Amino acid sequence: MPSARPRDLNKRLILRTIARHQPISRADVAKRTGLTRPTISNIVADWLDAGLVQELGAQVSQGGKPGILLGIVADARWVLAVTAADNLLVAGLVNLQGEVRHLQTWALQDDQDALPQLLALLDSLMPMAPGPVLGLGAAITGVVDSHQGVVHRAVYLDWEDVPLARILARRYELPVHVVNDSAAAALGAYAFDTNIQAENLAVIRIGQGIGAGLILNGKLHLGESFGAGEIGHWVVVENGEPCRCGRFGCLETVASAAAILRQARAIYHARPESAFHHHFPNAAAISLAGLAHLAQAGNPDARGIIANAGRHLGNILAALVGILDVGHIQLSGEVEALGEPLLAPVRQAIHQKTLPMLARNLTLSFSTLGESITLLGAAVPIIQQELGI
Repeated sequence: MPSARPRDLNKRLILRTIARHQPISRADVAKRTGLTRPTISNIVADWLDAGLVQELGAQVSQGGKPGILLGIVADARWVLAVTAADNLLVAGLVNLQGEVRHLQTWALQDDQDALPQLLALLDSLMPMAPGPVLGLGAAITGVVDSHQGVVHRAVYLDWEDVPLARILARRYELPVHVVNDSAAAALGAYAFDTNIQAENLAVIRIGQGIGAGLILNGKLHLGESFGAGEIGHWVVVENGEPCRCGRFGCLETVASAAAILRQARAIYHARPESAFHHHFPNAAAISLAGLAHLAQAGNPDARGIIANAGRHLGNILAALVGILDVGHIQLSGEVEALGEPLLAPVRQAIHQKTLPMLARNLTLSFSTLGESITLLGAAVPIIQQELGI
């Protein structure tokens, strides 16, 4: 493959500098990139003509002629993004600043192949794009070879060795990037969450399963077999509950959203005197938000279930901190509804099990991007690949 020409590299460098530091003047772009003023002017003119950069007005004068500030045109390009996790498809069109349009959610039917359902959802979204589409990003739960675009194993979709990137590229004639859903969440947080300052970040996706997306030194870490972050199948309870992976006592069996609800519903059925009977009309109505409310009110059953999950999760995250020294851990997914009753035992376990210096320098929080975090992350590799920003 031929190497990129210097002008192409400079174009990407300038666009990336504008994206990261906007609003920014041409003179400041020159200072940050080391490129000459004429080179900056010529390339900025190209980006203005392409509609990717806009002039935002004059900056405040510090003496002399004020510079004209530049910024990215957020709606100039779009990415068609889709996620598949927890028996749910979510798709939308993502612009260059992480805004999602035409968000659609599709519950997967257990008796149908997931692939035709995913394609039908994308077919319905493609005509809605407000502008040129850069490519298609897909975030899939399971073991994903992002280099080849192959989903090796996705239990909830019943997929094995599905060449998803090739299928999508042939159908839509667009660049395609496929990534694991937890890795996508980490990319979404790193690229679009303004609260993230750390270059070493772990985003823990907790829904039906549990997975970690890892950003190390500012880059996504996938691992030798694309299995980095598979913390959900770390055995934490010897001879515990059976896990979908075939083993027993995995973290998912005690700390996933599904496990927490399962434990609460077991108490509902086994103990008619439980406060759960006064707050929920039936076992199926028990929710994570409802459990959090009860825990905050001091209910021992709700507090015990959430604290147990938080302790096991915190113990694993303590190992993660000790091994990788990440500066920020975010929890995302369904468990965000549990709030502080979950964060508190996780935080306590991390502080008890790691070096004080590492725990002290760690920021632990819930994601601020909500349900869109994985969808945004699915779009990031396409934006980086096609525009370099």
